[in-house]
Amino acid sequence: RLRLPGLTTARAAAGVRRGPDALPCLAYLLIGARGDGHRLLRLLLAVYHPRNRYILHLSADASHEERRDLAAGVAAAAPAAVSFDNVALVGTPTAGTPVGSSGLAGTLRAAAVLLRLHPDWDWFLTLNAADYPLVTQDDLIHALSYVPREFNFIDHTSDIGRKEYGSFELGENFSSQRICFNKTTRLQI
Repeated sequence: RLRLPGLTTARAAAGVRRGPDALPCLAYLLIGARGDGHRLLRLLLAVYHPRNRYILHLSADASHEERRDLAAGVAAAAPAAVSFDNVALVGTPTAGTPVGSSGLAGTLRAAAVLLRLHPDWDWFLTLNAADYPLVTQDDLIHALSYVPREFNFIDHTSDIGRKEYGSFELGENFSSQRICFNKTTRLQI
């Protein structure tokens, strides 16, 4: 993990309420390839919120200088990220392609790193450097504050017609073939 330059202000980080009675905390994996440092910084600034957790990942073909420049850019452009100590940058990524099993392995590795660094998040989101949010973080956190924390957005069923042609309500209409992943239950089938 490549540390951001600067000092952490423990008082700033302690000012954010966390736990089951507080607003949800989101964990983000922001992914970019060689040359995407500026786009990753733009994306981080667009989705940054002191309550959330972030890990920035530049692919293995990006140079160490590009990673160092990204870390310096985050510290300069978002001093709150240094104060709240909620942004990490992958120092030496594993080689692989963003599709297939290596992309999934990288995503799971980032989730594991975020769980080690900050185990207090509720949902995990992945964004690419080409993505840009359509809602503000305050609006997203507000909307998710009404969703139960144990709710999973990953649902798998072989009954595709129900999803395409009919509506379903939470709870009673979920199929028995359900794959769920969250930090407390790990993987359930």
